[in-house]
Amino acid sequence: MLGSRRAGIPVIQPSDKTLNERSPTGLARTALTVFHASRIRSVQGFFTTGLLGTNALRSIGASAEHIVPGLYPIDVNHWQTQRAAFRSRSLSYRQTLGGKFIVLAVSKWSERENPLQVVDAFAELLLTCPESRLVYVGDGPLRDRVRRRIKARKLEPFVTLPGYVPYDELPLYYGCADVFVHAPECEPWGISVLEAMASSVPVIANTTVGAAADLVIPGITGDLSYAGSSSSLAAALRRMHTWMEHRPLGANALERVRRFDVHKAAENLQDLCWKLTSGKPAHDDFSKILISDLRNAFGRWPT
Repeated sequence: MLGSRRAGIPVIQPSDKTLNERSPTGLARTALTVFHASRIRSVQGFFTTGLLGTNALRSIGASAEHIVPGLYPIDVNHWQTQRAAFRSRSLSYRQTLGGKFIVLAVSKWSERENPLQVVDAFAELLLTCPESRLVYVGDGPLRDRVRRRIKARKLEPFVTLPGYVPYDELPLYYGCADVFVHAPECEPWGISVLEAMASSVPVIANTTVGAAADLVIPGITGDLSYAGSSSSLAAALRRMHTWMEHRPLGANALERVRRFDVHKAAENLQDLCWKLTSGKPAHDDFSKILISDLRNAFGRWPT
């Protein structure tokens, strides 16, 4: 960055930090404050995730006009194409589940991802919605605890555990779901939230998920729950079960996630580049390069 500064070349730095993350105290906090002050002087623009990323940058002195969202975008058209391609398989798979309200979760089974909150919330949901089914894709260090919890709560007939699923097969599962659940303790963004919504699936996410602040609108595109609270997640699931009957939640989710489509992200970054270089006119080739790079960096999408 020092070389760029001496050459008069603006620097744009990516940042996915949010205020939800734990802050240091004492000397570590002082050192971090000094670092941020130096960072703001050295960087002319920031490419961040969304609202929470923007708020975090504003809190350390970054100028709002030099911050743009779209750091972890998604190719919405790709996911819609995959949804159509997997449609018959998804419908067949859904029939094998035997339920009328399909809850999907996809995550690593680790402490941070909070899989037990999902299992416990689903157990509460079953008390009032016995036609519900849970498909929980994933694996990880909490595998044994997850399976024991499912057995202890007598959920085996209602829960399907496909294990680890290759990325290219995820559209099969998104395509059979009525709602997607993402309940980590804390996550700066949450690309799976975007994948679900780009597949026309409404989302319930913990308020500690960065993407939820931008994309999850209760009663419109999904609902919110609180980290560590299975009862709040169960309540959100019950509300979703009711809303699904008369609200176009899936269509709303698809429309909302287009704000973070790869083309929009490229447009945001391109506009910031022009702003920092005295408003040079946009160039089609530059936009195409940005779109290609964003696709390759943040998802296995075709260029």
